[in-house]
Amino acid sequence: MLVAASEATGDRWCDVDGTPIVLFSRVEQVADSAEDTALFSRLHQHGQVVGHSRESLLVCFADHQVLSVRPDLVRVLPDAPDDHPSRPCPDLGD
Repeated sequence: MLVAASEATGDRWCDVDGTPIVLFSRVEQVADSAEDTALFSRLHQHGQVVGHSRESLLVCFADHQVLSVRPDLVRVLPDAPDDHPSRPCPDLGD
């Protein structure tokens, strides 16, 4: 069952710097995982958090592909002035 990232508690939903990750946050993948080679091609790409599973964030990247990414592999990006937080997976322009 998917739930909003903002409903999670504790440090589980914090990025590599300890910043809380909330639903519709923009993130950059800053590390890859040896367990998931598909994430290597996403290194330094931006995406938007659209939910989470038990252990991973669901991140929609600019090509509208949604991937499961561990929170410790991303960094929360500052919001751009024209971003609309309730619009999932916008044209990220990256």
